Amino acid sequence: MNRQIERADINDGHDSGLQSAEFSRILLIKPSALGDVVHTIPVLVKLRARYPRARIDWLITPENAEVVRHHPALSNVVLFARRDFSKPG
Repeated sequence: MNRQIERADINDGHDSGLQSAEFSRILLIKPSALGDVVHTIPVLVKLRARYPRARIDWLITPENAEVVRHHPALSNVVLFARRDFSKPG
């Protein structure tokens, strides 16, 4: 996802797929790894600028949710407890 957004910025004037598409709902999936979450925030900002009317949600672990929960570009936080999915059955 990060590369697609960067490419869309670099290739101004060329159809990268994202530039011509309109999305009403976007889900960022970066559930854990605090450093990765922090480095994904600029993608959130670019997505909001490109799709100002879209609902942008972020799937994230509870321990990292507060990092992005009140970001003005974000519509909603979807909590993902990874440990709930690590057990069989």
